[in-house]
Amino acid sequence: MNNDCEIISTTNLKGALTSANEDFIRMSGYTWEELEHKNHNIIRHPDVPPEAYAMLWESLKAGTLDGHG
Repeated sequence: MNNDCEIISTTNLKGALTSANEDFIRMSGYTWEELEHKNHNIIRHPDVPPEAYAMLWESLKAGTLDGHG
């Protein structure tokens, strides 16, 4: 990954991937065919606690986090 890399994905409200850019796909280590319609947590890093993701999703759903940065 470099400073020009932008990893972008979108999901439905249940967390299933509906789109992703090439940087996201490359960094995930999967093909789009392997990612499409799978839950976003397929790319979850094992060192990040589940609580961090739960807080992220709650903030996104509440509209208090825009997903940038």
